[in-house]
Amino acid sequence: MKKHHYTYDDVHKAATNICLKMYNDNWRPDYIVGITKGGNVPATILCNMLGIRGEALKVSLRDD
Repeated sequence: MKKHHYTYDDVHKAATNICLKMYNDNWRPDYIVGITKGGNVPATILCNMLGIRGEALKVSLRDD
């Protein structure tokens, strides 16, 4: 399996683009949900940029 590694700058640029699209569409969510194991960092960046409350959600798809 070929993997692609994203840098923090890649994630920050993607979050900035999402914020710009949200402002252009005049849409703001009540809160942002970050999925653990990869989604919390971008969710936190979005929360900080937008000043919106954030929540974390743990999803486990493997047997414990």
